[in-house]
Amino acid sequence: MSDPNQTLPDDPNQRAVGPEPNPDETTPLGPDAAATQAKVPPARRGSSDLMDLPPGYLFEGKIASGAMGIVYRARQVSLNRTVAFKMILMRGAATPEIKGRFEVEAQALGRLSHPGIIQVYDHGEYHGNPFLVMEMCQGGNLGNLLVRRQVAPRQSALLVATLAESLDAAHQAGIIHRDIKPSNILVKEPVESIDFLQPAQLRIADFGLAKQLDNEDAGLTRAGQLVGTALYMAPEQVRSANQAGPAADIYALGTILYELLTGRVPFQAPTFMAVVRLLEKEDPLPVSRLAYNCPADLETICLKCLSKSPGLRYATAADLAADLRRFLAGEPILARRPGWLESAGRWARKRPAAATLVLLATLSPLAGVLYIQWLAGELVRHTALESVIQQADLLLHANDEYSDIVKKVRDSGYQVTHDPLPEKNKVPLSIPATFIHDIGHRLEKSPTSDIDVRLYSEYPFPWRVKEGGPRDEFEREALKRLEAHPSDEYHRFETKDGKRVLRYAIARVLKESCVECHNTRADSPKKNWKVGDVRGILEITRPLMRDENEVRQRVRGPLWAVTVLSGGLILAAVGAIVSRGRRTGGSRGDSPSMAGIPNSRGA
Repeated sequence: MSDPNQTLPDDPNQRAVGPEPNPDETTPLGPDAAATQAKVPPARRGSSDLMDLPPGYLFEGKIASGAMGIVYRARQVSLNRTVAFKMILMRGAATPEIKGRFEVEAQALGRLSHPGIIQVYDHGEYHGNPFLVMEMCQGGNLGNLLVRRQVAPRQSALLVATLAESLDAAHQAGIIHRDIKPSNILVKEPVESIDFLQPAQLRIADFGLAKQLDNEDAGLTRAGQLVGTALYMAPEQVRSANQAGPAADIYALGTILYELLTGRVPFQAPTFMAVVRLLEKEDPLPVSRLAYNCPADLETICLKCLSKSPGLRYATAADLAADLRRFLAGEPILARRPGWLESAGRWARKRPAAATLVLLATLSPLAGVLYIQWLAGELVRHTALESVIQQADLLLHANDEYSDIVKKVRDSGYQVTHDPLPEKNKVPLSIPATFIHDIGHRLEKSPTSDIDVRLYSEYPFPWRVKEGGPRDEFEREALKRLEAHPSDEYHRFETKDGKRVLRYAIARVLKESCVECHNTRADSPKKNWKVGDVRGILEITRPLMRDENEVRQRVRGPLWAVTVLSGGLILAAVGAIVSRGRRTGGSRGDSPSMAGIPNSRGA
């Protein structure tokens, strides 16, 4: 069973030195530090000879100690002031990496001059061990004052606004802290309770993991190395310390604000890697779920700081401080809650199985509705086409029958005239070639018929020149295709005069009984017709409105059934997800199963 109170870097070679890291503690910088600590006998750690301080400093007492270092209360004789004296825990154990860490902290603090950042007075080496002399803070740290309790929203906002302003000074100087957490925020003077803590008392300390933007070598971190404290680390910092920029510190401030408001950190788990998994895949519970008195604007500010993407957080710590000041002044804040589309995307990435269920529950019925709509359209087109084929076939058969009747009349010895003005002792009959045209005119005038019949040709009779030739692109295309393939048909669904219609065309092929008439008539535009030639085109135009209304009536029932089914599926899916989310939310809260988890604040 690994001890959760120790932490090692996220490096396979270093993990062999000790157990799995504790998310509460700061990750050491390299293998030498961990290996040295493991090799030094416990009896040597904290021995009395460590009280031997450099000349000019008098030992007054021990303040605190960690895995690698110890802090003494000392008096600086030359200025007669109390200081904090920080040095390596065991003499002679300072590796180059540990010395580099002390040097980084000294350089970082030396570049900063801000009342909210701990001051460094001196640094150097004594008996081969590096040391730092810093401003003395006698009130402990913020972690000592946070004892799993909720702090009033205004006090929380005031404290974090002050920390953000101090941190912005560091960022302006090109320094990224990379380990902001309550135990690294010192309190200048003792206070009875965090409720009485004045923001001016806060000091940001421990810049040992700091990154200097203008000096990449000063950070002492290699590509892919993990540094910081998992409970307060931004997702990009978990992936690589070198990716941690100002936005990582803003994330840590958001974690502290969350902890002040709710009494717990956003993500807590028994082991380092468990915290990392939660950090990368889960969203924090809304503050209002844990602190019912938290104003919505303050929750919005907090959750903006905790955005997974650095680009969605505040651009600078100063922007965060300014928004908190607006909240404190009762002014509108600039932060906005994520839109529904962004929230849906984040939820889908976090719960792909549930998102797939909702997607299927939504798209499947929708696909069914669309399919029924498509099927209805196909049914309309099929019905109209079948009907117009039958109508065209009926007209052609009627024309053939009429031609046979005219022939029988002639064969019976009657004289037939096709002239519009009847002659005595002659039977007035229409020319078979124009019989369909005449029938078409009758159908157009009929109140029960809505079709339009038209005949056209490349060689119309003289009295039909104006209307007997092709008039639009469809008719020209029909002539071209059907003259090449007389046995085919040509049709198109289109909008004509604002109405959806079917235009259907077939070829009128000359038969033997018609060839002689067409070649011998004086007014025939062509004298060399042959059997099988395309004399013209028969086109029927059929409106689709009546067919569409009939089909719409037929599919209305199935459409309603699919709509009701889809609504039921979506509601069931959403209900299941909400129910699961509540159970999951409860399991991430302070449930009995979390009783064995260590405190969220590092030492």
